[in-house]
Amino acid sequence: MLSVMSEIYTRLRADIVVAMKARDSARATILRTNDAAIQRAAMDANAAINDALVVTTLRKAIKNLTAANEDFAKGGRADLIATNDIEIAVIEGYLPAQIDGAKLEAIVVEVIAAGRDDQARYGQSDGGAQAAGGCRPAGFRGGEQVAASQAGVTLPREGGRAHEFSPRKFFMRAKQPR
Repeated sequence: MLSVMSEIYTRLRADIVVAMKARDSARATILRTNDAAIQRAAMDANAAINDALVVTTLRKAIKNLTAANEDFAKGGRADLIATNDIEIAVIEGYLPAQIDGAKLEAIVVEVIAAGRDDQARYGQSDGGAQAAGGCRPAGFRGGEQVAASQAGVTLPREGGRAHEFSPRKFFMRAKQPR
């Protein structure tokens, strides 16, 4: 199941070749390590490699490197921190841009204001946050995750593994005595 449909993954694979031809062994090693992690995640999830899987895997790698940096800082290993910081910088080059705090705050304020406006106009709130679903930042999957889970569809989670939610199984489990 290694059909490549991800633009990010295709670029990463091409950059491995470029790094190897340039004899940049450090960059080639970083990219090959992450390539292997992406392929492993695809096999574990029994899914094709897509942008969501690649982004999830790369974010997990950054999270692990950041946690390792904290441990290295406690041990006084500035050399290892520097190495991990370089690896984090390379990996971040393949991730989509993150929303900054000011923009996120502006979106939240706008959604809350829309809810208050509805409440003042109609005497009740129709859930301004739900009504303003169109102003969600790119990559926000809240509603998509819920809709897919209600349909019994499998979507990848943060940990890289997929899970399946079946409403029938959920309610049958809830009726069982504990």
